[in-house]
Amino acid sequence: MPAKPDEHSAEIARLSELLKAVIKMSEVPTAEIERRIGQSPGYIWRLLSGSFELKLRRVLEILQAIELRPAEFFNLAYPPETALP
Repeated sequence: MPAKPDEHSAEIARLSELLKAVIKMSEVPTAEIERRIGQSPGYIWRLLSGSFELKLRRVLEILQAIELRPAEFFNLAYPPETALP
């Protein structure tokens, strides 16, 4: 069954919060991230505040700028389920 639009909004908000957290943990200043991805000052704040749509391409660019592998980010977002004995 396809997800409802409000389910997408909740998931996008959750991923935005995770992205904020990994940016903060990276200790790379947002101005430096913006420079590395070729965006203007304030871009990261506008993106994460929901001013425009969060796109996978931008997430990947940001992850590269903070030197975090996409697999690490998505494992944080969707941890693998561990098998019970």
